[in-house]
Amino acid sequence: MATIPHHNIINAHSASSGTKKAYQTPLQRLTAQHQLVKKNEQLQTKQQINQLTEKHQQINRAAVTTKNPMQGYLKQAGKLVEKRISTLRDKVNGKSS
Repeated sequence: MATIPHHNIINAHSASSGTKKAYQTPLQRLTAQHQLVKKNEQLQTKQQINQLTEKHQQINRAAVTTKNPMQGYLKQAGKLVEKRISTLRDKVNGKSS
């Protein structure tokens, strides 16, 4: 889990004095930390979707070249991977399942 440095002061730009320090409230700090965590979770989910998509393609290629009963098992595994990809895409898009 990524953490934000424990700074109560952030840089704020002022037209009159160049750069000045401004107080960051605990709520602002928590909000920024929450946004960072959500962004990281979304990035990890997208990476997982990409990995599962590649695995799904590999399973489908293997299913085409194998014979029964292995072909049936691979098709079943492919369907499970498709379902997981769909669930992750819904999560990224903000849809509840």
